Amino acid sequence: MREGKCPCCPIFPSRGRQSLTKSVNQQIEQFIESIFPTQDPKKIAAGQEAAKGQPGMDTVEAFFLILSALSTLVLIGLLMVRPLPFLPGARDPRFSAPLWSLQEKILS
Repeated sequence: MREGKCPCCPIFPSRGRQSLTKSVNQQIEQFIESIFPTQDPKKIAAGQEAAKGQPGMDTVEAFFLILSALSTLVLIGLLMVRPLPFLPGARDPRFSAPLWSLQEKILS
């Protein structure tokens, strides 16, 4: 084995391997910076101050948003429950007779 060679990697000298990992690390850092640039705290503070001046959601908008969400849930619930009497098992006396007698006992 020659002097100056890394025993685990005979192609690169030991110092060359360190510089190779540094260049790879720099490339990785540059790639990450291109995706997620470093944020300047001054710009963030300026953006937050500008956002404070803008109005939020109006109460009427919030009301209609909640109303639409609840009406959607009610509609889905009705679509799941309402077809039950029309299903084949609902009219079969073997299945519906015990339920009707239980209902009569509860209501009387």
